[in-house]
Amino acid sequence: MSTTRKSILFSISVVLSISCLLIVFLSPTVHIFSFASEYIVHIMIFYIGIGLIALSLDQKRIMVMCLLSSGAIAFYLKMASNPDLIIAQSQTDASIKVSLIDLNNCKDDQSFPLKTIKSNQPQIISFQHYNEAWNGVLQSQLYLSHPYIYKWHPTDSAGLAIYSSIPFDSSYTLNFNDIPNAVIDFTFENQEFHLVSSYFPYSLNEQVRNKPDLLASMAAFIRGLEGHILNLGHFNEYYWSREMIEYRKLAKLNNSRRQIDWKQDKVPRDHIFHSSNLKCISLEEIFTTQKSHIGLQAHYIINRSNSKSLTMN
Repeated sequence: MSTTRKSILFSISVVLSISCLLIVFLSPTVHIFSFASEYIVHIMIFYIGIGLIALSLDQKRIMVMCLLSSGAIAFYLKMASNPDLIIAQSQTDASIKVSLIDLNNCKDDQSFPLKTIKSNQPQIISFQHYNEAWNGVLQSQLYLSHPYIYKWHPTDSAGLAIYSSIPFDSSYTLNFNDIPNAVIDFTFENQEFHLVSSYFPYSLNEQVRNKPDLLASMAAFIRGLEGHILNLGHFNEYYWSREMIEYRKLAKLNNSRRQIDWKQDKVPRDHIFHSSNLKCISLEEIFTTQKSHIGLQAHYIINRSNSKSLTMN
């Protein structure tokens, strides 16, 4: 092989490797890399494919570079997902199920949220894009199974609602620069719990442009809570984005997701994060019969070794 050809192939392998690092580490600050990062799973598969083609052509240097790059992306995604290498198993009744449902994606079938709730039987349901129209539908069907309700739905925009089979100790809306968060405090299995339901809109308004500062403020609030914490909602960020990684680090929360279905048209941007004194048994995405993503359902057990029981004085 000529020296020129070797130099070209070496340059290709270097470019592939550098582009991998740029996508992973510069995605928060450079728009083009931020866009590419959304498709990082597909890019990883592309690297594997190029590596296999290089192997068949006996281009070992390109093959090694591509496979190392795909391995680096896989490691990065794993570090951004659920950190547990072994899925926790439920060996006790002290478990809690929560669901997150975006009602805006259920307009074509208003009965679907009720069907999935009946099937999954979560103790707590967080609804997003909640409004007066949905209020009548849901409250009439869930008032027996989930009689404890907190609602926040202003007249000018869709709101948030929490339906629960567990009584609330307190409930309120906490605003960070006009971004609402529904906060529910409750006691379950003699343990203190806090659930924070968050929503970041798609629109590029002033609040969202200041998103890093908003997330830092939210993380500081959550970090100050004691007990078991569940933070769920639509963050308008994929879970491996640097903003989400930094947010979970500041808030001391773990990701419940282990993976995504790369065949989906859109990368999901709704998440359920949890404190380390909870263990995630399962997290599943909820799809309508038309295969539209409407939310998440998750199941947790209490990590007794890292929990404090409430005692009566």
